[in-house]
Amino acid sequence: MILAGRKVLITGSLVRTGRYLALKMAENGASVCVHGRQTVTDVPQLLDELRDVGAPSASFVAADVTDPDQVQRMARMVSDEFGSIDTLVNNVGVYDPKPLADIDARHWRWTFAGNLDATFYCAQAFMGQLLSHPRSRMVNLGYASCDRFRPAAKGTAYQIAKTGVHLLGQSLARAHAGSGLTVNTLSPGQLENSVDLPEDGDLPSGRACRLDELAQALLYLVSPQADQVTGANLELAGAWQPTE
Repeated sequence: MILAGRKVLITGSLVRTGRYLALKMAENGASVCVHGRQTVTDVPQLLDELRDVGAPSASFVAADVTDPDQVQRMARMVSDEFGSIDTLVNNVGVYDPKPLADIDARHWRWTFAGNLDATFYCAQAFMGQLLSHPRSRMVNLGYASCDRFRPAAKGTAYQIAKTGVHLLGQSLARAHAGSGLTVNTLSPGQLENSVDLPEDGDLPSGRACRLDELAQALLYLVSPQADQVTGANLELAGAWQPTE
C-alpha cells in the first residue's frame, strides 16, 4: 500500500469529494483524520468505513476553518488525539457562480474566507507537524486555470481566491524546499459531482473528470514518486477552461 504509515488530515471530508478522497487514502493504507465544521450523525459510520477499507486508525475533528483560533485548537487536538500528521489535504472550499456584477462585499469575504483564508490558516497551524517528518505533503485543492490569469465569466470571486491558493502553495513550496515537505495544488475542472456541471457535449473532452481520477492524482502527489514535485499545479480539466 503506497500510503502505509502515513497520517493524513483532509479538511471538509464528511461529504462529497472530501469523503471520497478520505476513503481512497484509507484504501491505500493511510491513517485518516476527517474534518467537518461540526459533528454530524453519520461520523461513527464514516470512521468505521475508513477502518474497514484499510485505515489503521481513523479519527474526526470539528472546527470552523475560517476562524484562525479554531484552526489552532484543531491542530492541537489532532496532535494529541490522532498523532502528528505528515499529510495535509486542504479540500475545504466554497463556491458560488455569481458573476462580478452581482458580487457584494459579504459574498466576496465569504468566498475568500472559505477558500484562501482557510487554506492559509490550516497551513500555518499544521506546519510544525508537517516539518517534523522527513517526507511530508501538503496538497491544496485548486481549480482549472488557477495558475494562469484568465477572466472568468462566472464564479469570479472563486476563481480569484483559488488563484491565491495556488500562489500561497508555491510560496510555501519555495520557503520549505529541501525540508522534505512538498506543497502542490490539485485542480479539477468540471467534476462528475460539480454543482453546475455542463452537458458532456459542452466539455472539450466529452465528459467531466471522474472522482477516481482525482483520487489517483492525489495519491501520486502524496507518494514517494512525487518527491521532486513541489510548487506545481496538477490540472485535471480535459482542456476545459472556466471562461466557457
